[in-house]
Amino acid sequence: MTSRIVRLADGYDTLADATAIEDWASLLAFALAQPDADTAVHQMHRVAWQIIDHARAIKIREEARARRCA
Repeated sequence: MTSRIVRLADGYDTLADATAIEDWASLLAFALAQPDADTAVHQMHRVAWQIIDHARAIKIREEARARRCA
């Protein structure tokens, strides 16, 4: 069984991107809430970039949709 958190969205599925954002944000919150969060802080940019990439995919897709509808 493959974890949802390592699954990459195909670039065309907003729901998959939104789910990935939720998964990555949950991981980030969990890692930073631990007693040894200082060790996670140094690597949190990797998780943040995953969130940014998925959010950017949604933004690009929605902007393209808005242009088509205009």
